[in-house]
Amino acid sequence: MRAAVKDSAGHTMRSFAKSLLVYASYWYLLGPAFGVSLQLYLNHRFGLVNALGPATFPDVICVASCIVLMCYMAASSFFSLRAQRRRLALASSVCGVASMLAMVLPTLVGVFSGAWALVGIMLFSFFLMTHLLLWLEVFVCYDNMVNLVYVLAVAALACCLCWFLIGLEGPRLLWALAFVVALAGGILLKGFRSTVELDSPRSESTGRVGRAGGGLLVVTFFFGVGFMYTTSFMSLEEFHTSFDWTVPVYALLLCAAVLVFSRRIRVSTLYGIAMPVAIAGILLALFDNPLQLSPTILNEIGFFTYLVFILVLYCILGREWNSDSPRVACLLILGLYLGLFAGRQLFSAIDALVDEGSQAFVHELLAVSLLVVLVVCMMGGWRIINKIVSNGLSRPRFDHITELESRETAMHIASIYKLSEREREVLELMLEGKTATEIAESLIIAHGTAKAHINNIYKKVGIHTREELLAMIPGRLSS
Repeated sequence: MRAAVKDSAGHTMRSFAKSLLVYASYWYLLGPAFGVSLQLYLNHRFGLVNALGPATFPDVICVASCIVLMCYMAASSFFSLRAQRRRLALASSVCGVASMLAMVLPTLVGVFSGAWALVGIMLFSFFLMTHLLLWLEVFVCYDNMVNLVYVLAVAALACCLCWFLIGLEGPRLLWALAFVVALAGGILLKGFRSTVELDSPRSESTGRVGRAGGGLLVVTFFFGVGFMYTTSFMSLEEFHTSFDWTVPVYALLLCAAVLVFSRRIRVSTLYGIAMPVAIAGILLALFDNPLQLSPTILNEIGFFTYLVFILVLYCILGREWNSDSPRVACLLILGLYLGLFAGRQLFSAIDALVDEGSQAFVHELLAVSLLVVLVVCMMGGWRIINKIVSNGLSRPRFDHITELESRETAMHIASIYKLSEREREVLELMLEGKTATEIAESLIIAHGTAKAHINNIYKKVGIHTREELLAMIPGRLSS
């Protein structure tokens, strides 16, 4: 009995040590934490945001979210988060609704207290973090950058709409929020149609139920974010006066550019754009600005580009190590929240500990130190992503699909999306790795006819490239 308990304890410790090694291999994803710290530090230094006092609502959100994420990371060593996706989604939605009630109802009846606020914050943190993890899990299924950028464009549009909603009050705010979440949920429902679970057969009615559940997940997430920003983070007047259209417009232009050149642009190229722009903005903010450029705008543009790269990098890592993608997501979001919390406290802490004559020197020294750490994380991530991509390009494509597997898979997809018999034959050959020319020769049809069948398959399934077709198959080998 004692030997069994000892063996079990030893196995648990080995599993925990192995999970720590997995986390350590993604160390460079902590780069955004330092980036966010620098971003908020510069905002404080320019006086755009007043120094926040201790125990503000965003700070408590950061701390509670970090606790939730660390619990997820610890739990992932003992059971699969993916196996509990449906239960997590249900529990998260219930906690989201409960958090809103905990923050609204006591205020309406006039009995609001700190205890109610703490309960609402903890429930909201669980709701927000769970939804982010589930969404990042969905992103892994998309092998084409177009789908990721599509979601980013909708998110940028939702931010602009939230700015508009800030000026509304009472019933008009509720109607407008309902319109925004319905619009965002309806648009993003298209993304769920391009993801097919091939591990078990399902009927058309089950597919509709799954898509409806995904839409509910999207709607509750956007409503929660809109509710949070319109009630808690800042006053309505402050948000209106501090809003700047430069960064949202740049975000839409960046998403449009990646969308147009998605088949040609490389992730390392996006990284190469983000790093010098972000560093240039930081340096211009630290020292004299002879060019009279706006350092905050330049810094925000570079930082947003860097975050886009981090999301793309996460998707690539999630496809390479499929079973570890929830852990990578936890580590990424945890790094961002740690950066948010550190950035909010950095400015006021230094001013409290250092005398007025030495504050400028200490601020610059600390900023340069954080900049060095950020550059190291960027360079480490750049080298690793290039290694991942080069290893992927050197492997043969589709070599995990045998002739029998391709036939069964093609029949399953054809039954779901109502493909014709000829389209099913073309799909089967595509899964075997044949090009349009080889398909035309195998089926003794014209090359243009084969390409037309391929385009019809893409249109019916709701994808754009062969890589997205492979993304629908579990255990694939990404190229």
